[in-house]
Amino acid sequence: MNWTNARRRSYLFLALSLLLEACQHKSASLSNLEKAEQWVNERRFQDAITLLENDVSKDADGHRTLLLSSAYAGAAGINLIDSYSFFSGFLIESNSPPPKPRKIPSTPDKQKDNLQYLAQLVQAYLMTLANESHLLLSIPRLTKESRPQLTQAILTAESIAKEQSTYVRARQYLVFLNLIQFGNYMKNVFPSVDFAENPSAIDLICGMEPQSFLVNFEQAISSFQAAVLALGDIQSMKPMKMRTQIQELTGSVESLKKQFETDRPNLSQISLMLNGMQQSYCP
Repeated sequence: MNWTNARRRSYLFLALSLLLEACQHKSASLSNLEKAEQWVNERRFQDAITLLENDVSKDADGHRTLLLSSAYAGAAGINLIDSYSFFSGFLIESNSPPPKPRKIPSTPDKQKDNLQYLAQLVQAYLMTLANESHLLLSIPRLTKESRPQLTQAILTAESIAKEQSTYVRARQYLVFLNLIQFGNYMKNVFPSVDFAENPSAIDLICGMEPQSFLVNFEQAISSFQAAVLALGDIQSMKPMKMRTQIQELTGSVESLKKQFETDRPNLSQISLMLNGMQQSYCP
């Protein structure tokens, strides 16, 4: 009986050894791209990044580069599963008619107060932002420490060339990543605002931190315009649900940025203007 048990144990050990050897052989036979895909799926983002950074020079079609961008985004705390409600807006066709252009204040005369005009533009921007607040609601919130990884994900996706087969997917992904960047900068401006409550423009004015506006606004606008640029590169695709929402914001963003660049108000002027808005509208 003891001899029989010993034989059984011996056979079991042999079977396990063969199974382990087969698994190791299969693992060894995986290409670097397959390994990286597996590690991204397992959320081993740093392992995938290390592997792909050394392998991306061989990337003819852009698949490795796009996967590397995805690994950086994952390391920042972004993944398509958790962000599906937001990302699906890029995949779902829109049945809505194109949005009607919103009325933007006309260019002021030289005699008018440019700072007052800037305040009008800020209010127009916040009004549009309030109308599209559900867009910010579904954007995943990132920690400050994870921002460099998101920036690296964007730079990596931007390196995919037009002639590579993954170019359109990369541009679509860039809309997604840049809007996440934009949304997080904007959420920093309104730390006390609950976007689930569909805030009005007045709610945004009263919930805004002027100092945070000064720190985050330019980066937010740059990220938004990068998203619009990437979106323009895929205009040949079917209309996407998210496109109409982005178009709503584009006019007021461009007017506001143009005025900032033209007038070049200093920080103390902008802070004074924002505080004056809050005194006018907030109890």
